[in-house]
This record gives sequence, C-alpha cells and structure tokens, in this order.
Amino acid sequence: MNTNFRIVNEWFNSNFLSFSFDKTYYMQFTTKNKILHNLNIEYNNKMIIQANFVKFLGLTLDFTLSWKQHIDAIIPKLNKACYIIRKLKLHLSTTVLKMVYHAFSHSVMSFGLIFWGNSTNSRCVFKLQKRAIRIIMGTKNRDSCKEFFKLLKILPLYAQYIYSLIMFLVTNRNLFLDNAELYSIKTRNIHNLHLPLPHLTKYQKGVHYARVRLFNHLPAYIKKSTNESKVFKKTL
Repeated sequence: MNTNFRIVNEWFNSNFLSFSFDKTYYMQFTTKNKILHNLNIEYNNKMIIQANFVKFLGLTLDFTLSWKQHIDAIIPKLNKACYIIRKLKLHLSTTVLKMVYHAFSHSVMSFGLIFWGNSTNSRCVFKLQKRAIRIIMGTKNRDSCKEFFKLLKILPLYAQYIYSLIMFLVTNRNLFLDNAELYSIKTRNIHNLHLPLPHLTKYQKGVHYARVRLFNHLPAYIKKSTNESKVFKKTL
C-alpha cells in the first residue's frame, strides 16, 4: 500500500500535481463480521487517516456498503421537499406540484439509485416519497398511495430502482455477455445474459448481479431485440 501510494505521488509530482493530505483518506471495504486491519499508510512522514465512510461524486460510501450513511444524508433533503410541497399546496395546482416534486424530491431520490435502491434502509426514503404523494393529492397519512402513483404517473421507489437498472443495461448492452456468446448449444435460455456465480450475498445485492437477474426475467421478445441491437452496434 505504501509503495503504491508513493508511486502515485511520484506521478502527481512529475505532472505538477499534488495530493491534498487534509482531504485524503483510505477505507477498507469488508463485511460486518470481519475485523478491520490496522494499516499505516504514510508519505513524507504524513499519515493517511482511515475513514469508515466518505463522500465520493455525490454518494456517501461506507466500508460495508450498507448505504446507511448516504440515505441518512438525503433524508433531510426529502423532508425539506415535503415541507415545500405542503406550503405550495394551497396556491398551486396538482400539475405544478408534480413539477415541484420532480425538482426537489425525485431528483434527490433517483441520484445513484441503482447503487443504494436495494438497501434495507431505502424503506425510509420510500416512506418520504409516499408522504410527498399524499401531500400532493391532499389525502390522509394512512391512505394507500397505490392508485395515486398511477394517477400521477410516478413510479414508486422500488419500481424506479428496477427501471433504472434495466435502462442502464439496455443503454450499455455491449458491456454484458449473453449465453449465446458463451455456449454453442441453443437452449431456452439462449437469449439470457450470463449470470456470474455469486460467492457473497453482498454481491447478489450489488448492481451488476441485480440488473442481469432482472433482465433475464423480461419477456423473450424484449431480450431478443436488445441482443440484435448489440450485434448491430458491433457491425457498425
């Protein structure tokens, strides 16, 4: 670790760049049951501090990838969005309130959703989404939101999570292998994507495994059309 860090620093110095040591941390990704190792990473007699979570490109990563820190960070923003919608409810129509919802709530809720949408802590975000929907429709706190989501044409959090995963896969279809590319025998799963063998439950809940598994549950004609689109892009 120290050798690699020294090499990186030498590259930075040769390109007239430098690390900001006050903003540089290291983090060990592990499961909850494993003990973290005590690592001493230093350069020029300066120690790099270990962090249990760090904010990276708008996402708060923790060392177990539970996404609890990230969800805790966006909940105050979603509470603020509900407050704004409630205050504007007396003066604006449902159509305009829906625009406000997309600006202040949906934009926060959907950012990086493919990473943290499968977390158990995402239930708190879903509750706040339903609160915003109830405020827009002017209903009571315990009323069901199922029909309101359909009426407003807004996807619930978990449906938005699935949609985001599938759309990423379809948009980046060339990054994934299907069974036809790996096996010569034509079977009923020939149009399915190759699903890697997981060794950890954490990997099963991860982005790559989840979107491949969801794609394989789509109707056959959709999977076939995306495979043909991939072949067409390769020929181009």
